[in-house]
Amino acid sequence: MTRIRACTVVITLLIAATPAIAQVPTGGPDVFAGYSPLRDLGTDDVPATDYTRGWVAAVGIPLPWWQLMAAGEVGMNQRTNVVDEAQQLFAALGGVRMNVWRASRVALFAQALAGIERFSEPGFDESGPAIQPGGGVDIAIWSRLGARTQLDWRFSQQNGASYQALRLAVGVVFRLGGD
Repeated sequence: MTRIRACTVVITLLIAATPAIAQVPTGGPDVFAGYSPLRDLGTDDVPATDYTRGWVAAVGIPLPWWQLMAAGEVGMNQRTNVVDEAQQLFAALGGVRMNVWRASRVALFAQALAGIERFSEPGFDESGPAIQPGGGVDIAIWSRLGARTQLDWRFSQQNGASYQALRLAVGVVFRLGGD
């Protein structure tokens, strides 16, 4: 039920913001690459854990209506557990992104993504569905190069257990066309 409420909030924000940015011209496609730590918030039985090493790559392609972009991303986060084994979270997600507010050099965006998350460590792996609402800010450095910071809240389910995580991503965004 919590996931449904979170998705409803993100979708409501996207729809409510549409009139405010309806006059802003749509930009072109963009590509993002960056560093991405993740904090698994834990469950009743499992304490919170930090995946301090991570990367993310994303792409956004403008859609012809509502200032929306088709968004896709892949990312991996890693940590070493108490017995010195590597644990990894890999996610492949897709959905929509929308500029909520935009000025000449700054754009705030919200996005809602869904896909699959895979957890693995030596001798064990599991996969399940994931949804990831979030948002961030793009700051233009030059006409086609910018910096992006975003914060996402990921919900996933694997083998009947539900997980939540907060993920920060910081990196560079390359605009491939548009205004």
